[in-house]
Amino acid sequence: MELGLMVSAHLLLIIYMLFFIIREVKRELLSRKLIHLFIDSMHSTMYVSPNKNTTDDELKTIINKYSDTYKVKIVEPNTRIKGINTYVVDFTKNRKG
Repeated sequence: MELGLMVSAHLLLIIYMLFFIIREVKRELLSRKLIHLFIDSMHSTMYVSPNKNTTDDELKTIINKYSDTYKVKIVEPNTRIKGINTYVVDFTKNRKG
């Protein structure tokens, strides 16, 4: 009887911990601000595909950073361009590294 009670208590604790770990991981993934960059090196053009949460300041940062090397063009949000090199910029706040 005591063994069953102890096992069930441990099982509940493990399920409780997994629930909170999964919730934190999901929240962290959803809080990322990704901006897709597509580079056409033959024409020295970079296409920037912002998402719905992208601010004008973030777009200006990208344009200022890459305008010396590429002609930067902004395309419709969440557009995917196939056949050229794809890069992702993560503008997550308070990110170390």
